[in-house]
Amino acid sequence: MGYEIRAFVAKKGTFEKFKALSPYVTVAELNQGFDLMLTDWCLSEALEIPDHSEVEGYVGLMLNRSTIEIAAKLSRTVPIAYIEADYHGGHGYQSAVVLKDGKVILKPDNNGVFNRSSSIGSTSPINAALRALGVIVERTDEFETIGLSDHRSMEDWFVANTDFDEDDY
Repeated sequence: MGYEIRAFVAKKGTFEKFKALSPYVTVAELNQGFDLMLTDWCLSEALEIPDHSEVEGYVGLMLNRSTIEIAAKLSRTVPIAYIEADYHGGHGYQSAVVLKDGKVILKPDNNGVFNRSSSIGSTSPINAALRALGVIVERTDEFETIGLSDHRSMEDWFVANTDFDEDDY
């Protein structure tokens, strides 16, 4: 079974204005006072983001300049993480970017490899990002603690957190 996610994570309430743009924008409540907002076609359409081309310095991530600018702006008031994972049949990847005060404080290097500096130890990129936001481990790890294991696909998050079904995604 696979796992796929591309989303922002920040303190509860951070994404309310985006949810107001369209009923298709997916905002989900997570544990420990955090919310998740999918960075999918629904958000791109609501924000009228024209493309999803790769941006220099964010190799391998499905981010575009508009999405990075949104995150940077939001991070001036609250730290925000962009998380991404795609696993199928035991193979795949995960990565993360954390922004605070309008600046990137954690991201993959220019080769798309996550920098496992001494400040994050040997943890996964998503767990490191969640730890940087203030998630405190109560279960196996940060990922499971805030509930990212509750749904296995973008579509599942959409169905569970909007008034639409899988045919609408």
